This record gives sequence, structure tokens and C-alpha cells, in this order.
Amino acid sequence: MNKPVNKPLTEAFRERMALMDSMKQQVRQEYENSPEYRIGCEIVGGLTKELGLSAEAAAEMLSSGVHPSGMDMLSSRAAVTLGEMEKQGRLKRPAGEYLQEAAFEALLKELPAAAAIRVFDAENALQQADRKAESEKEQEIYEMIRARRALPRQMRPEVPAAQTPDFSKMSQEEFELFKKHYFSR
Repeated sequence: MNKPVNKPLTEAFRERMALMDSMKQQVRQEYENSPEYRIGCEIVGGLTKELGLSAEAAAEMLSSGVHPSGMDMLSSRAAVTLGEMEKQGRLKRPAGEYLQEAAFEALLKELPAAAAIRVFDAENALQQADRKAESEKEQEIYEMIRARRALPRQMRPEVPAAQTPDFSKMSQEEFELFKKHYFSR
């Protein structure tokens, strides 16, 4: 029950191949426009740029299940940014010191490297200002205590103070003696 072929076999084969090619192109376009494909390309592009790998090596790394951790990627990206900033003289200290700080590492998880550096430097400057203010306050308190110690102290009299005479209880003779003694000085 074979039907006779109306067209020559080669012509039918070419049409079939052309249809297959157009279907392949359509599938390829849908695939290349898919978010998965674009994200994959970004990941491979990031690995090639950040780690200096070829596209084939990055693809092989990803397909084998071996890939750098997120912190490795952040550190690598931060190291590149820090190196550029250090060359430009925009860092307050050597780049390696930043990467050794746990607080800076935490900032890298939240911010891009250049912003993390500014925030980290600002926080350190604030801490130093607080320590300086605290030190100055302690020095001020110490000086105040020294000044108080230098004040003269009240001396206790060794001789009790003389009592004032009670004229109402004096006799006339005692009063005369007092007057003589007091005004004779």
C-alpha cells in the first residue's frame, strides 16, 4: 500500500531538510532568548573575566560540577577592584589588608567593592574618632583630678581657738582686768 511519489525523491528530501533547518533555527532562537541561556552565558562570561579562564574551560568547570564559591567570586572581583584602586592611589592602606578584615568581607556581601571600601574606611575613621574622644575625655578627667590635688588643704589648728569672754557673767573686777589686758596691747 505504498502511494506513488508525485515528486522526485531528491526534491522531497530537500524540502524536508529545509523544514528541519528552519525548525532548528526556530528552536535555537527560542533557546538563545531563554532566561536560562542568557544567565548561563553571563555566568560563563563572568568566570572567564574574573578568573581569566577560556570559555571552554569555564564551561567544562561548570559542567563537571566544580565551580568557585560565591565568596571566591566576590573576593576575586574585590581583588581586581582593590588592585585598580591601589594603582590609582585611592586606598588609605594596602589592598591586602582590606581583604584580611572580617568586617570588610561582610561588607562585600552587601555592597560592591568600591562602596564597601568607602563604608569600611568611614566606619574605621568613626571608631578612631571615638577612641580619640574617649582618650581626650580620660586625659581631661586626669588633669582635673591633678588640679584638685594641687589645691591647698585646710590645716587643722594645733591650738584650739580662744573663746570669747562672756561679759554677762563677769564681775566688775574681772571686766576691769580684761579691759586692761585687752587695751594694753
